[in-house]
Amino acid sequence: MSGILSHNSKIWEGEEQIIIERAEGCYLIDTEGKRYLDGVSSLWVNVHGHCRPEINKAIQAQLEKVAHTTFLGLTHPSAIELAERLIQIAPGQLQRVFYSDTGAAAMEIAIKMALQYWQQCPSPQPERTKFFSLHSSYHGDTVGAMSVGGIDIYRKAYNPLLFSRISAPVADSDHSHYPDAGMTSLEEIERTISVHAHELAAVIMEPLVQGAAGIQVYPPGYTRAIWEIAKRHQILFMLMR
Repeated sequence: MSGILSHNSKIWEGEEQIIIERAEGCYLIDTEGKRYLDGVSSLWVNVHGHCRPEINKAIQAQLEKVAHTTFLGLTHPSAIELAERLIQIAPGQLQRVFYSDTGAAAMEIAIKMALQYWQQCPSPQPERTKFFSLHSSYHGDTVGAMSVGGIDIYRKAYNPLLFSRISAPVADSDHSHYPDAGMTSLEEIERTISVHAHELAAVIMEPLVQGAAGIQVYPPGYTRAIWEIAKRHQILFMLMR
C-alpha cells in the first residue's frame, strides 16, 4: 500500500497545481484568472454558490456579534433557531439536534450514540456493538468512519486500527436486480441482518446514492426498504454521507 500511495503522490506532485484565488456564483477563479465551474459545490458544502451578497452580509453581521462560542455548556440564538427549523422540516418526531463540523465527525458521533443508546436504553442490550453497512459504502476517513466503510482502498493501510463491520455480500444473482456493485439485493440484506440482529447496534447507509463508489443511485424505494428491515429487527438506522 505504501508503494501505491507513493506512486499516487508522485503523480499528483507532477501535475500542474490549480490555485483558487476567488469565486463568483458557481465559478472558481484561479490566480491566472481562469474560471472553473464548481460542479461539486466545493464537495457539497457550498450549495448556494460563492460570494452571495445576502450570505456574506449575514456572516459579517454575526462576526460583529461573536465569532465563535462553544457548545460545551453554552449555546447561542442562531444555533437555537437552526435547530428549531431542522426539527420542523425533518420527518418523524425529531426532538434533538447535535451539531458537528464535518461528515466524518458526525459519523463518529453517531457510532458513539448508537453504542451508548444500547447501554442506557430502558431495556439495555450492551451486546449490540456491531454495525451493518452496505458493500462499497463510504462514510469518512476517521477511524470509526473507515471501519464502517466498504471501499478497501480507503481502509487497507489502516486495518490494524479498524473494528470489523457486518455487510451482505453481492452475489451474481444480485446483479440481475441491482447491476451496480454496491446494490446488494434486499433479500440478502434482510437475511444478513436477521442473522446478526442480536448484536447489531445500527444499520448505516448513504441516502439515495453511493458517492465514492462511483455515483451509484439506488433503485426507487431502496433506502426506505432497508429502513423497514432495520425497524422490523429493532435496530437503529443511520443515514450518513
